Amino acid sequence: MFLKLLDGIFAWVIIFPAVFFCGRSFKRFFSIREKILCGIVLFALGMVCLSYGVVVLDFLGLLNRWVIWACLFSIVILRFQLFAELLDWLRAVWRSFEGPEHRSTTLLNVLFIVSFIFLLTGVASPETGGDALCYHLNLPKIFLKRGSLSPLYYDINSYFPLFFYNLYLIGLATGGVLTAKLFHFVCGLLLFFGVREVVHQTTKKASMAIFSALIVWLTPGIFNMLSTTYVDVALAFFIFVSLLMLINAFEQESSGAYLLSGLLAGCAISIKYLGLLGIIALGGVWLFKLVGKKTNFNHIGKFSLWVFGIIMGSGYWLLLSWYRTKNPFYPFYGELFGTDPIPGLEYEKYGMGRSFMDFILVYWNLFAHPEKFGGMSDQIGILYFLCLPFFIYGALRWKATRPYAVFALVFLVFWFVV
Repeated sequence: MFLKLLDGIFAWVIIFPAVFFCGRSFKRFFSIREKILCGIVLFALGMVCLSYGVVVLDFLGLLNRWVIWACLFSIVILRFQLFAELLDWLRAVWRSFEGPEHRSTTLLNVLFIVSFIFLLTGVASPETGGDALCYHLNLPKIFLKRGSLSPLYYDINSYFPLFFYNLYLIGLATGGVLTAKLFHFVCGLLLFFGVREVVHQTTKKASMAIFSALIVWLTPGIFNMLSTTYVDVALAFFIFVSLLMLINAFEQESSGAYLLSGLLAGCAISIKYLGLLGIIALGGVWLFKLVGKKTNFNHIGKFSLWVFGIIMGSGYWLLLSWYRTKNPFYPFYGELFGTDPIPGLEYEKYGMGRSFMDFILVYWNLFAHPEKFGGMSDQIGILYFLCLPFFIYGALRWKATRPYAVFALVFLVFWFVV
């Protein structure tokens, strides 16, 4: 057991800089002044490179652990000069805990550190999650053993987009289960730091920033998944980074940022089809930004770049699914494409109803009546319901929060309806 832990740690000593160095290649296409947020985006883009690198190895018939190791070592050696920049980013993250010495900030930081340690023990423990063992870990293990990403005839999940499964495959190839689990954990960790930095930039209050990030970090559903090989926290992370990049694109008027925002949004779809709701919500941010402005060819061109980025991030998987099953979203939307639905799933029976009051109370109902939503929705956490008045106040009080508020509201509306 101890040797497996050492294998996992050693593998991430190589994987961590390799991810950052791959993402660093995109730095020229955008400009985010805040160092921690910039690094977070680079890590997301690095994961994109590694995931699609697995696809390339599959095409070349070179999908095995030795080639994966060789690729990772090559990246680290060839970009070795970037180590100083990576260490500088890590120092910035460490210094971010050394803010003003207030009791509330210190207490919240201690809460994060304690929860972080608890989660790490979960990451280091054997995998026990049901779906993690059946799908999220099992399929990458089979793909690695076969040296191929081709689907398994009797496993519907093997026909889904495999973006994050490819990262789990890299983990299994290099260090085992611990290394695979760390990919999901790191996504949650980066999401925590990202939310904290955005709130701190907006409010200039360290205690408010870490409190807001802790709401996300300690949400039961997120906290329970962080130490497992699930995909939901990764989905949330990629949607968040796509939104961050889109807001940056509006501020900087950067064509590269529009393209990369779309790319990250497309990767969210490639993690889980629920990412489609994220695309709709990002479209709401586009409308919010353009309302009252005269639409011109410049806006159309930038929107086209964003859409092209979405196609870059998700098009491969959707086209592949269409080729294999005649349905790009197989097995969903079977009535539209003439394919069989997943047996036993009747989403129209979920939820409390479709009235306006049901919508207003949706977070309360998720918490109080989980059986109406499939039995797991109590993990959303009651704090989301309690924070609604502050959500509204924040959107009215701070202009910088409004794109995030629009995104959250549009996403919630479409999730509620669908």
